[in-house]
Amino acid sequence: MRKTKRYIKKFFTLKTFLIFISSIIIASSIVLIKENRFTNTYKNVKYIEATGIIKSQITEKEYGNSFTIEIIECVENKKIEKTGLKVTDTGKNNLKYGDIIKITGEYKNIESYKNQGVFNYKESLKKDNIYGKLDVDKIEKIGENTSIYKYFVYANEKIQQKYEENFSNQTSNILKGLIIGINSDIDSKIKEKIQDNGLSHILAISGTHISCIILILNKILEKVLYDNRKKKKLILTILIIYNLVIGFIASAMRAIIMTILTITAKLIFKKNKFEIDLSIASLIILIINPYYLIDSGFLLSFGATIGIIYILPILNKIKIKNKIINYFFQMLLVSIAVNIFIFPATIYLFKRMSITSIVIGLIISPLAFIMQICGIITIFLPTNIIKLTKPIIEILVNAFIYLSQIDLGWSYFKVLNILEITIYYIFLIYIINHKKRFSKIIKNILIILTIINTIVYFQIRLKNELTIHFIDVGQGDSTLIETPENKTILIDGGGNENYNIGKNVLIPYLLNKKINKIDYMLISHFDTDHVGGCIEVAKYLKVKNIIISKQTKETENFQELIQIAKEKNIKIIICKKGDEINISKSIKLKILWPKEELISTDINDNSIVAKLEYNNTSILFTGDITQNIEKEILKNQNIKSDILKIAHHGSKTSSNIEFIKKVNPKISLIGVGENNTFGHPSNITIENLKNIRSKIYRTDINGEITINVNKNGIEEVKHR
Repeated sequence: MRKTKRYIKKFFTLKTFLIFISSIIIASSIVLIKENRFTNTYKNVKYIEATGIIKSQITEKEYGNSFTIEIIECVENKKIEKTGLKVTDTGKNNLKYGDIIKITGEYKNIESYKNQGVFNYKESLKKDNIYGKLDVDKIEKIGENTSIYKYFVYANEKIQQKYEENFSNQTSNILKGLIIGINSDIDSKIKEKIQDNGLSHILAISGTHISCIILILNKILEKVLYDNRKKKKLILTILIIYNLVIGFIASAMRAIIMTILTITAKLIFKKNKFEIDLSIASLIILIINPYYLIDSGFLLSFGATIGIIYILPILNKIKIKNKIINYFFQMLLVSIAVNIFIFPATIYLFKRMSITSIVIGLIISPLAFIMQICGIITIFLPTNIIKLTKPIIEILVNAFIYLSQIDLGWSYFKVLNILEITIYYIFLIYIINHKKRFSKIIKNILIILTIINTIVYFQIRLKNELTIHFIDVGQGDSTLIETPENKTILIDGGGNENYNIGKNVLIPYLLNKKINKIDYMLISHFDTDHVGGCIEVAKYLKVKNIIISKQTKETENFQELIQIAKEKNIKIIICKKGDEINISKSIKLKILWPKEELISTDINDNSIVAKLEYNNTSILFTGDITQNIEKEILKNQNIKSDILKIAHHGSKTSSNIEFIKKVNPKISLIGVGENNTFGHPSNITIENLKNIRSKIYRTDINGEITINVNKNGIEEVKHR
C-alpha cells in the first residue's frame, strides 16, 4: 500500500477527478438527450406530410429505390424536423442525392431482433440519425440542394459515373467501394463471402487508403513544390476535400483526422505524439456523433491502429535479409498484431475469426493497394488512356474477387463478457509495459480480476435452476432451455426464406450466452420458420442429439438436416406419442404427439407436442398443430402445464378454448414477427388466454423472454 500510494496521488489528483466527473456528466447528458429524442420523437406519429432533403446515395433494389431523407419542415409536427428516415420509392421518380422533395407516407418503426448479443439494426442506424422508415404514398421533387456541400456530392457522382462508363459493372462497383466507400452496389454474394472471410476491412476506407493518397500526392507534388511546408498544407486541404466527397465515413475519418493532426503538429511543433493524435481523433468523431462508439468500423479501425503501434514492435524481433520474404513476413506480423488487439471486439461483433483474413490478407492487401493507386489515378485520366489501362485494372479486380472468395476456414467463439475483456486488455498492457513503471500494480490487478472471474464462472456453472429462453426469431419459434446440470435443449430455431436466421440471429445469440454445444435439439416439424435456424446450428456448432418425428414426406429441409447429421455423426432420435426422454435426473421430456401411424399429410399437424417436466413445473410445446390435433391430444392425456408455447404463432386455426382451459397455463408464450402479414396472433386466441387469466408474452412486443424456474416453481420472468 505504501508503494502504491504515491502512484495514486500522482494519477488521482483533485484536478484529475474533477475533469473525469465533468466529462462523465457532459457525455452522459448528451447521450441521454439523444436517446430521449430517439425514443419519443415518433411515439404517436403515424402519418407524415413533410418536406425533406435526400441525404444518401440512391440504391437500386428489387422493390424500388432506397435512400435516406432528412425532414426539413413538417407543418403538423415540428418536433420531427432534423430527423432522418429510410425511404423506399418505386423508382419512377428521377431523384438524386441532395434533391429537396415533398413526401407523404406512413411512418413505421424499424424492426430489429430483440435478443441480447444479436446485431441490432435499429441501434446501428442511430449513428446516421435515422429514426424509422416511411412507406411512401406520394413523392415529388420540388428543388435541389443549394448549399456548398452539393459540389462535393457532384464530385462523388462524377467519380461514380467515370468508373461506370469505363469499366465492367463488377469492376466499377469494386472501385467505388475502394475509392469512395460505396459498397452498396457490390454483388451481395461477393460481399457476403468477403465478410465471411474476414476481409471486409479491405473495402473499408481506412489508414491504408489514406496512405495510398498521400503517397500519390507526395510523388506528384515533389516535382512541382519544393517548399515542404506548402506541400504539407496542400495535402491537408486535399484530405479535407476527400473527406467531404466520401461523406464522413467513420474509419476514414479516423485515418484522415489522425493524418491531419500529424501533419499539423509537424508544421507547428515539429513533432507529434501518437497517443494524443488517436485521442483527439476519437474525441472529434464522438463529439460529432456518440453513436459511432458502437460502430464496427470505428472500433476496428482504432483497434487496428493501436495493435500496429503497440503489439507489432513486440512481435517484430526477427530480421530477414531477403526483401520480398521480409515484406510478406512483415505483412504477416502486422496482420497478427492487429488481430491480437481487436480479437475481443471481433468476437463481440461477428462471433468468429477467419484464418483466411490472416493468410489471404497477405496477398490481397498489396493487391488492393495497387488497385487503389490505379483507381485514384483513373479519376484524372482521359477516356482514351483509360482504355489502354482497362485490361490491367480488370485483371487486378478479378484476381481480387477470386482471392477474396477463397475460404481457408473459420471458427465460432463464445463471446467474452466485460470482465473477461477487461482481463484480456490488462494482460496486453502488462505484456507491453513489462519491466516498466506500474508493471507490478498491473500484475496485481490482473490476478485479482482473474480470481473474481473464476468465482463468477463457478457461480454460474453451479446454479440450481432451470432457465427457459423464448427467443425472438421474428415470425417463427425458438426456445433454449438450460438445465441445472448445465445441459442445453434447443426446441426449434426459427427461419426465414429471405434472411439467414441461424447465422445472423440464433448462433450469435447462443455464443453470447457462451453456448457452443447443444445436448438435445428438438425440431417440432420441418417448416422453415421452425427448422431454418436449427440447420445452421447443426452445421457449425456441436449438437449431440436431434429429436424428430416420423415424416409423411421428405422435404428439402429434412434432407439437408439428415445429411448434416450423417456428416457430423449426430444421433437422430425418432419419437412418437408415449415416448419419454430422460434429459437428466430432474428433467423428463414426454412426447404427446404425433402417433406412430400418422393421420395427416399436413406438416403442421404432425408437429411434435412435448411436455417438459422439472420437479413440480411443466412446459408444453405445441409446434404448429391445429385445433383438430388439439382435440385428439385432449383424449386421455394429462396436458395441465404451468407454461404453454402457443401453437402456430397464435393463429385462429389453433388454441381451441377447451384445449387452453385444460392446459390452464400461468404463462403463455407466442412467437410472432412484428407487423407480420398473417395477422398473428389472432384476437380470438388472445381473448381465450385472457379469459383463463394467463399472462401473455409475445416476441414482437416483449422480445426475448427468460423464465427462471427453481425447485418450488416459477421464480422470475424477464424480457427485453
